[in-house]
Amino acid sequence: MLLLTILAVTGVLLVRMQMRHVRRVAEERRSILDSVRTVLECSELAQQGIDYPVLTGLYRGAPVTVALIADTLALRELPTLWLSVTRREPLPLPGPVDLLLRPSPTDIVSPGERFPAQHPAPPDWPAHIRVATPAGLLPDLAELSAVLPLLHDPRTKDVLLTPTGARVISRLARAELGQYRIVKRSKFDVRLSAEQLTDMLDAVCAMAEGIQVAATNRGGMPSADATLEGPR
Repeated sequence: MLLLTILAVTGVLLVRMQMRHVRRVAEERRSILDSVRTVLECSELAQQGIDYPVLTGLYRGAPVTVALIADTLALRELPTLWLSVTRREPLPLPGPVDLLLRPSPTDIVSPGERFPAQHPAPPDWPAHIRVATPAGLLPDLAELSAVLPLLHDPRTKDVLLTPTGARVISRLARAELGQYRIVKRSKFDVRLSAEQLTDMLDAVCAMAEGIQVAATNRGGMPSADATLEGPR
């Protein structure tokens, strides 16, 4: 009887400890984006369980989605926490264009491997980049020069341009080395300030405006039905 009582008490304590751990993890992850909600108008923060939250709202008149993506698949690298910023506004493109920097077989943030056509990048673009589109939908890359500031930012991993908007994936944090070596569990010591998020949103806006100006100077804006594709 005593043994059964000890086992029952131990089980209750373990359940309580696990519940506290789950609540703490969920609160830590939620706080990353909760602290920057004021950057967006009409902001809403959604979270399922202990998943990383998703922030939505308006920025400079357009719908914006801010998300966090934990990448634990890269070989021989510490897990990475990516910041995903999507701005939805019409862009003068005939179809999606995915620009993936430093491509590897384990990339989870790019839809480009599902695109059948790959293209050489202009000479002033970064050397280690994959330019991918659906077949027959390549725009004039010279008219996308407004994307270069983001492509040359070492934190940028992927830029997805579509007729309905743009999405940029950038590195926010690396996993803590000590804990990952010991338990192979990813813990990110991460902070996202309002200034950081504002800078990223302004960079995406500047890129979109530059693409619009290039299309206006060219004298046309093609129509298309393609939509943004998120990470797998």
